[in-house]
Amino acid sequence: MALSLSFGPVHHRVVKVHAADCRRKDGCTCRASVCHPFGRTCPHGVDLRCGQRHKAGDGQLGQPLCLDCYDHTAQVVWNHEAPELWRRTIQQVDRELRRLGRAHGVELRRRYIKVYEFQVRGVVHYHALIRLDGHNPDCPGAIVPPPREITRDMFEEAARVAFVKTAYTSASHPANGGQGWHIAWGDKGLDIKHVNAPGGEVNLAQITGYIAKYVTKSTEVTGLTLRRVDDLSVDVHGDLRTHLGRLIRACWDLGEHPDYTRLRRWAHQFGYGGHITTKSRAFSATLGFIRMQRTIWRRTEGHPHTWDDEQAEQVIYELGYHATGWITTGDALLANTAAAMARARHLAGLDALADELAQQRTVTRSLAA
Repeated sequence: MALSLSFGPVHHRVVKVHAADCRRKDGCTCRASVCHPFGRTCPHGVDLRCGQRHKAGDGQLGQPLCLDCYDHTAQVVWNHEAPELWRRTIQQVDRELRRLGRAHGVELRRRYIKVYEFQVRGVVHYHALIRLDGHNPDCPGAIVPPPREITRDMFEEAARVAFVKTAYTSASHPANGGQGWHIAWGDKGLDIKHVNAPGGEVNLAQITGYIAKYVTKSTEVTGLTLRRVDDLSVDVHGDLRTHLGRLIRACWDLGEHPDYTRLRRWAHQFGYGGHITTKSRAFSATLGFIRMQRTIWRRTEGHPHTWDDEQAEQVIYELGYHATGWITTGDALLANTAAAMARARHLAGLDALADELAQQRTVTRSLAA
């Protein structure tokens, strides 16, 4: 399942039919379709057409056809709200599955894992693998296949309905006339494919590798690699003559509002501050279990079969008292002197405050008399 949406026409590369030996998306040499064969002249006098067949790695990819027509503000707000939109969506998926289960007298569970990537234009793009499980009342935590009466098409329909229904309005902002932005999935942004379906071309190994590769990606696909943006660097990177510069500037300007302060913190990621990957706890091995396995591997120097509980207890028992206080007498003297001065200043402040209050009470009594 892949999710995305549009904020304005950009230069893109679409290959309808790939060659049999085509394996790499970024190195694809297959014949692409015409970018934008049809279009009109926008209010800014720019012809919204492009007759080129862009090659992979073309610098124009992801750039708006008209920089002024593109809605940079809505894009960074959507990036900012994407984690919350996903949370609401997955809750709606649960509701639809409960309805489906009640209609057939069964109980269903959904488990998922998702990762995000940045498209060339700087929009967050989700890739999610959602699995439908049954329920074993004798062992609720067990992973069991769904009932036979629940088909793949039923599951797909429930997921589609959930994504269509999920929408909300973000917090208000003066830049949008004192109103919030409508946050929802794009009408053409949902791409669902069945995994390991009979006769299907998508299998679990392909999806696993497809999702795993995005864990190593960040904003470099857009041509921008930054750590953080601050008051000094925003003028350098927020160049209004470029697409990425306008995205950074939109994050910085909108981030002045108290409800959108995270936009400034994550301006180097065009407003997106969510985790690179999230998953249901019961989807697979928990992250805590994986960390424990790494610890065992490290402490046994690559021989995990030699690990036992006594070694774990030995690590705890070896923790003990080492030292306390300051290393030298000079350090202790400096610390004690600083503490004494701080206490003296505090007491002097209290005395001054008490004198001021006493004087105010005296003046009040005199006026009353």
